[in-house]
Parts: sequence; C-alpha cells; structure tokens
Amino acid sequence: MFTREKFEEYFNSFNNRQYDIFPKFYADDIVYVMDANNGKIFHGPQAIVDLYRELHQYFDEEVAIENIAITDSMIAVEVPTLLRCKREFNLEGFVPIPEGQTCKMMCFNHYDLNAEGKFKRIRVAIHSIEYLNSVGHSQ
Repeated sequence: MFTREKFEEYFNSFNNRQYDIFPKFYADDIVYVMDANNGKIFHGPQAIVDLYRELHQYFDEEVAIENIAITDSMIAVEVPTLLRCKREFNLEGFVPIPEGQTCKMMCFNHYDLNAEGKFKRIRVAIHSIEYLNSVGHSQ
C-alpha cells in the first residue's frame, strides 16, 4: 500500500526539481488533469515533466501536505502551494503573475493508483489563492 512516507518522497523530489525522480511515481499512461475546463490535460510522464520544466522557469514552487487520506486505489491531499514568481508569468491559458509576486494557493489533489501503486491519474482543484505581496494585484 502507498504510504505517507512514500508520498513525501514524491513531493520532496518535486520540490527539489528532480525531474528524473518524480516521474517514477507515474504510470506510463498517466493523465494529469490540471484544469479540464481550460484544456490543461497532459498525457504521459514526459508531458508532465515538460510542463513543469517550463513552469519552473517562471517561478519557484513548493508544495506541502496539510492533510492526506490514502486507500488502496486513491490518495487525496490538501496541498498548500507557494509560488514565488522569478519573472513575469503570462503563458496562454494561465492566470498571469507579475515578477516578484508571491502567491499561496490551497489545492485539493486526487491521485488514482493503478495495480502497481503508481499514479494513473492526477486531478487538481485550486480552492483559494492569496497574494502575499502587492506586486500588480490589489490585496
């Protein structure tokens, strides 16, 4: 069974930009649903790595575990996420973030597991965004 410790390994590899390590948690046919309403659905480990390599050029991102529930087939996690924008972020389909802005988001992530205990689908829902400084946003 997947454990909290194993999930912490996954988040640690993500936070440390270990693009060769965190995809090892993914099934070959993984589907990452970042925002289905805006077509942000990614298929396969390499597509996810490519996405985050690009995003991390714009901001430092740190994820943590606030609450976690694990079953044999699924993991549900409340994920406080801190984004520190290193340069203006204005990619198509994403909320623009000015350089210097720090954002705190609370996300609800669901990870469906396959029979081998790898992530076969990840779904993310952003619950809230708080701007911690006033660069380009009113508080």
